[in-house]
Order: sequence, then C-alpha cells, then structure tokens
Amino acid sequence: MRKLPIILLLLCTLTPAYAENKQPGKAGVFFCRVGKWIDGVLLNGLDTNYVTLPEYSWRIAATAGTVGLHSTYEAKSTPYLGDVSLFATSTPSVDLGFNAGYRAIGIGYSWDLMHKNGKNINLSIGSKMFGLEFVKTQSANFNSLLYFPSVSKEGVQMDPTDVWITHTNLSVWYALNWAHYSHNAAIKQAFLQRKTAGSLLLSAAYNATNISFHDEDQLLPDLLYDVNKLITHQASVGLGYGINYTPNQGKVLLHLSATAKLVFYSINQIFYASKNPTEKSYAEPCYNITPSRPVHVSGSMRAAVSWEVNQYVHMSAWGQADNVRFEAGSEDTLAKFSNWNWHAHLNVGVRFGVGKSRIRKIIETADRLDPSIDTPPAAVRKSRLPQWLTDYFFSPRM
Repeated sequence: MRKLPIILLLLCTLTPAYAENKQPGKAGVFFCRVGKWIDGVLLNGLDTNYVTLPEYSWRIAATAGTVGLHSTYEAKSTPYLGDVSLFATSTPSVDLGFNAGYRAIGIGYSWDLMHKNGKNINLSIGSKMFGLEFVKTQSANFNSLLYFPSVSKEGVQMDPTDVWITHTNLSVWYALNWAHYSHNAAIKQAFLQRKTAGSLLLSAAYNATNISFHDEDQLLPDLLYDVNKLITHQASVGLGYGINYTPNQGKVLLHLSATAKLVFYSINQIFYASKNPTEKSYAEPCYNITPSRPVHVSGSMRAAVSWEVNQYVHMSAWGQADNVRFEAGSEDTLAKFSNWNWHAHLNVGVRFGVGKSRIRKIIETADRLDPSIDTPPAAVRKSRLPQWLTDYFFSPRM
C-alpha cells in the first residue's frame, strides 16, 4: 500500500485532463502541480535558449544493436607452462530490448537473440548537470585461442561457449557547462539541445571484468593448472570533453565525447578450481596480483546522432567503447590484460503523457475557478473507489 502513492506520483502526467470551464479534480490538479514542479527543478539554472525539456515527459523506446568484447590476457614465465596467451573476441550478436523512462530517469534491458547466455542491462539516473550509469554485459560466445609458445606454436582453439566474459561498469559524470550543454540530450534524449555547445566532463568509475571457463570437459582448468576464473577490478577518475552539434534547433543532434581516465586502484584476481567437487566454494583459493605501477591511463569514447521526428517520435543511433587494462610483474614473471568493450545501438521511441502546455492550462483553470465550488452532482459517479482516485481517473476530459 505504501507504494501506491509513489506510483501515482510518477504517473502524475499520464492522463488527467479537464473541461475548459469545469472544476478540475483535486487529485489531478495535485499531480499536475507536482509534474510542473519537477520540470521547474530540472530547468532551474538552464539557459533555455540552449537546453530545454521535451513537451512530453514519459518515453519508451525499442532498441536493436550489437555488443562486442575483445579480450587479451598474457602471462610470461609462469612456473609450469612458461608463456601463456589467451585471445578472445565475441562473435556477432543481435540484441533486442527496450528503454523506458521519465525525464532524466531511465532503465533498459536487452538480450542476445543469437546466444542464449548473452545479456545486457543498463540503468541511468541523471539530471541537467550530472548522471549515474550502470551497465552490465555478459557475453558467452567467443572465438578464443589459447597459446603456449614454449610448448607448441599451435594455439588451442576452444569451443565458442568455453569462455564467458562479464563486464560491469558503474560511472558518474558531471558537466561543468551544464547550463548550455546537455550530456543526456544525445544518448537518452531526456533533454533537447537547441544550440550547439560543449563542456568539460568530470567522471568517476568502477569497472570489473570477469573471465570464467565453462567447458564441460574442464580442459581449460587442466591446461591452466586449475585456473578457473580471472577477475580485474579498477577504480578511476577522468577528465573529458563532450560536444553537441545541432544545425536546426535540436531537430537533428550530433554528439561526440571522449574521456581519459586515471586508474588509481587496480587488482587482478586469479581463482583456482576446487579439487573437491563437493565443496560449495568452487573457485577457491584466490591469488591477487597487484599492478606494477600505482596508476595508469585508460579511456572511453562515445558518439551519437539523434533525430526528433516530431514531438511524439524520436530516433537515435549511438556507440560507446571502453578500455580496461592491467599490467603486473616482478623480475621473473609478467602479466598483461586488456579488454575492449563496445556497444552500438539504434533506438526508436515515443513520448507520451500530458504535455507541458496542457498541464499549464489545467493549473490555470484550477486557479481561476473558485476551489470551494463542488463538482455538479450530475458529474459525480457512484463508486466504491476512494474519492481521490475517482477524481483523478474519472474527472471530465478536455
């Protein structure tokens, strides 16, 4: 029951509309005032000649695209096998999914039609000046080669489902020139960029890349002396720049941004398969490899084009690439890891709800009419539902 008011609050701009000269329902007016207040908060401080909000606050989009990973792992002078190299590149994928949101808050999910274990989930929460993004991608269909140069020049070709790679990214960004530049406009289309502008971008991010082996014959753990999983954790801060270019007041928008990241925390974990299959912990013990340098540089880049077909329909195409690297070693051994993760998507979406102009008209009507005047008896419907609910859904329409 506690969730009901929250749900109705989020639905505040979906359906209420009222006759020109009739008293609006109290609940409907309240939800419209809340929606207007949210828009006011989002617009406060913005130069609306450059950035504004779409007419309709709700949006839902169908998405299609592809997700790719390219991973390289090299270990020099290992105790048993000498040099070891693993190269894994994901095979082509076809992702279908959706994105839905209210203003700058959005959530999306997609799945790989070609590979049953592929999935991609993303969550974004943002405003006019900052944003938080969470992305988790799992790919389980790779062209993988395992090399032991000291043993044989021929690589071991693995089954496409032997290697699984899961990439997790949690990032926060802040646009210094947020009054004129919207980082959300091109990717999420939560705002409209009406004039060309750019901004420096500050960011902080956490990345984790998990490489695990799932071959039924346990060939890989045997070849790698019971190594079952490799995980890299990294935390970074970044400085970048983004630009939104529009030749026609935001009807078409081109976006490009890039960020250089300074990785200040990095650790590589190697998990070994348990010798006893009855043990609950299948990947113990764990061996940590610390980096050879305290900090190193990584980066990401993003490009997008969007088209506001009309106030109801929008389309966009966007791509993003991130790099995670790791290097550690001593006098005798050396380990290197590099992972490129990229996305390319096409979105076709619709906006809906009660527009800003209708909300303004409803509130003006409510302010003009005497709030003490009750709705005429003829307009009242007998219902067992609460009065505030009937006011919202059954009030006379415009």
